[in-house]
Amino acid sequence: MDTLKNSMSSYSNAVSSNTALGAAVIFCAFSLGSFLGLQLNLYLEVACAARGACYGNDGMIFTLSLIHPLVINLFFSSIMLAALSIPLIISIPFSQLRSAHLIDYTKLYEIKVLGAILLLNAALLLLLSFPLMIFFIGV
Repeated sequence: MDTLKNSMSSYSNAVSSNTALGAAVIFCAFSLGSFLGLQLNLYLEVACAARGACYGNDGMIFTLSLIHPLVINLFFSSIMLAALSIPLIISIPFSQLRSAHLIDYTKLYEIKVLGAILLLNAALLLLLSFPLMIFFIGV
């Protein structure tokens, strides 16, 4: 029973200590992804209004203008989440801390697990965005 209690307490410590890092990565990823999505949406509005490309033209701008802006934001945010979680898995930001013995190997392993979980979530969100794009183009 003590081993179960010890493993649960270590899991609790790992979850509570990595919550701030995970929240920061998610916030940065969704902020950057939403910014890219809004810039694309602004470009599409200008291209449709000024050039008239959205009215009767079957080009790429017309196809992109059919997709809902939230789906575009979800697509870019999931790409940014994947891009920001890969350095956590490789532990690039923590190599100097590890060489100076300021971070423990168990903590480094917990950060790698957090990066893998974030990468899995990014892949799931990316897979969710593709059917939504196809749905909005087909409608």
